[in-house]
Amino acid sequence: MLFYFFLALTLIVEPWLEKFTLETLLRGLPVVCSFATLTCLVKRFDLYSAVLSTVLSVLLTPAMLAGLVLFGGSLVERLHLSILAAAHISVIGLQPFIFTYGLDSEAWSRALSFSLPFDDAYLGFLGAFVGAWLGAVPIVLDWDRTWQEYPITIVVGAYLGSSICGFYGAVREKTDAEIKLAAKLSAKAEKSSKVQRQAKKKLD
Repeated sequence: MLFYFFLALTLIVEPWLEKFTLETLLRGLPVVCSFATLTCLVKRFDLYSAVLSTVLSVLLTPAMLAGLVLFGGSLVERLHLSILAAAHISVIGLQPFIFTYGLDSEAWSRALSFSLPFDDAYLGFLGAFVGAWLGAVPIVLDWDRTWQEYPITIVVGAYLGSSICGFYGAVREKTDAEIKLAAKLSAKAEKSSKVQRQAKKKLD
């Protein structure tokens, strides 16, 4: 299954990935931070929280680096590339989560135990890490492609995972809200109908 996935990736996405160089990752980090902050402001206009969550996500890069190294990332020869990858994953995975839930220990504990509601922030959080993990697979394949260079596929996987899961979470959250609203309106209509029946009964 994974083979067919990466075969499709090669045939469809390779022309774009050829232009996705390490220099692109380096130059793109400030853009990603700015975009993440603006995205939070669109969701909830709170400039202080949006900027603070971005800063905190960048400051948590060493923790993300430790996790990346534990999963096989380079610590000596390509340390600067590991730091760059960790920074990207930290911003796209942690920034929306911190903006939504802050640094509350209970929220983080529930996140690690998979007991938080599956909203866009939490699913984006999980998707970034799962995507980065799956993105490491093409690196070891003997395809001799420039985009297989560490850590391009890891970062691309994190972006894809976060985007897809975050979008699903947003759609699911909206659907749940619509279902709750419909149930509330239905209950209100039923209550109103009941009151009208009782009033009519008294008149009779």
